[in-house]
Amino acid sequence: MTGERIYLYDTTLRDGAQTQDVDFSVADKIAIAKDLDRLGIDYVEGGWPGANPTDDQFFAEAPELTRATFTAFGMTRRPGRSAANDPQLAALAQSRAKAVCMVGKTWDFHVDVALNIPREENLDLIRDSIAALHAAKGEALFDAEHFFDGYKRNPAYAVSCIKAAYEAGARWIVLCDTNGGTLPHEIDAIVREVVDTHGIPGDNLGIHCHNDTENAVANSLAAVRAGARMVQGTINGLGERCGNANLVSLIPTLMLKLGYETGIRREDLPLLTQLSRAFDDRLNRAPNRHAPYVGASAFAHKGGLHVSAVEKDPSSYEHVAPEAIGNRRQIVMSDQAGRSNLIVRLRDIGMAVDAKDDRLAGLLDLVKQRDSDGYAYDTAEASFELLVRRELGDVPRFFELLRFHVTDERRYNAVGKLVVESEAVVRVRVGDAVRLEVADGNGPVHALDVAMRKALEPVYPALAQVSLSDYRVRILAAKEGTGAMPRVLIRSARTDGTEWSTLGVSTNIIEASMEALVDSYTYALMKSEAKPVV
Repeated sequence: MTGERIYLYDTTLRDGAQTQDVDFSVADKIAIAKDLDRLGIDYVEGGWPGANPTDDQFFAEAPELTRATFTAFGMTRRPGRSAANDPQLAALAQSRAKAVCMVGKTWDFHVDVALNIPREENLDLIRDSIAALHAAKGEALFDAEHFFDGYKRNPAYAVSCIKAAYEAGARWIVLCDTNGGTLPHEIDAIVREVVDTHGIPGDNLGIHCHNDTENAVANSLAAVRAGARMVQGTINGLGERCGNANLVSLIPTLMLKLGYETGIRREDLPLLTQLSRAFDDRLNRAPNRHAPYVGASAFAHKGGLHVSAVEKDPSSYEHVAPEAIGNRRQIVMSDQAGRSNLIVRLRDIGMAVDAKDDRLAGLLDLVKQRDSDGYAYDTAEASFELLVRRELGDVPRFFELLRFHVTDERRYNAVGKLVVESEAVVRVRVGDAVRLEVADGNGPVHALDVAMRKALEPVYPALAQVSLSDYRVRILAAKEGTGAMPRVLIRSARTDGTEWSTLGVSTNIIEASMEALVDSYTYALMKSEAKPVV
């Protein structure tokens, strides 16, 4: 374990914003910057002052960060202008950022073709820009764009570029694998040569790997092991093309696996899972369940042999404790499960069943049979709990769905606009009373949900605190075309933030949806300890 210090530089608000379908508002940027500051990131790059109205407004309203250095991004001065007369450098110098990171060319191919200027002039651009911003801000960083491609083609010139920045006062020289095609063994060798042969100290050397997110993580780690002491990246690997170095994956590896110190306190490391998932939620996208460390399935165990071993010692199948990064262990029920899975899941939901209980064999067979019928309980924990509790006679009968009917109408309204309307009729028995309700919705499932709530909420007001947050359909037998078997998964949430998933399976998608809805209402009532009406 090294104990050496690694500095973390987040580029989500600039580099990550270049991702397709990502468009940060000023409020988004402020919230994300504060989250990164609370975690303990060393540098938070806010964007490029003068590049667009959003960045201009964000820098004008820049949040006060207590732990991170708020940083602006820009490029070296333009050819033909002095540093004192370059508007872009002036915007950087006048920004409220505490430090400035500037990108410059280090690949002779780009200097010759993209800039179309003499190579010596490019060195002047780098020297003048770094010197000017170092004087204005006290801390300047140099992003050596395409450094590894440039080094492989012309090592002497690539090194002359980063030396120009270092000698002009750059605090950090950040070697960028911009195209993302360099492999870890190449990164290792080149970084070692930069440190050992070309005289750039590791304490002034950073790494920023783009494109393939998984390769970028491996390359970043290779650079750190070779001597670099700063890592740049984004939350969840957000970035152009295939992505960016994922700081969410890098941070636990650096701290828990390699023993490096960072600006993140050990007691704050569990915030990482929360930050990662909240970030996806802000982008209105589902988190990657299989993401390293923070994914919902990162510590999920499905095979019975695995679960048996994990029960004895979690380290038998877990390389770090999930709690260390704010995640949790999951024991999954499926046709791959064994008795150990079932016992652990029952214990997790508060049902203490003796390992020798004769009912376990029947329950396990039932779960496996239901799995073969399409009921994937590894993604629907609430439906699984209801299944086993019903088998053990432990679910109150809050209501009974007697029948339902849904009609859809496609028509033109009075102003000639095409509209599609759904109407649902439900008949529900609650105690001795039968309630008949009708409701419209913007789709059949919405109409059914509204009608069921009209029937149930007057009796069970706790349901007013529950909403449906996600609805997904998967076809289980696509080869049968329109007669295929759909599986519906519904995600529900209570106003206190509690969430759960239920599912339904049927050749009729509306029936499958209704099955999942009924499970969701039942689970919500059971967990709220509502008293059944008799």
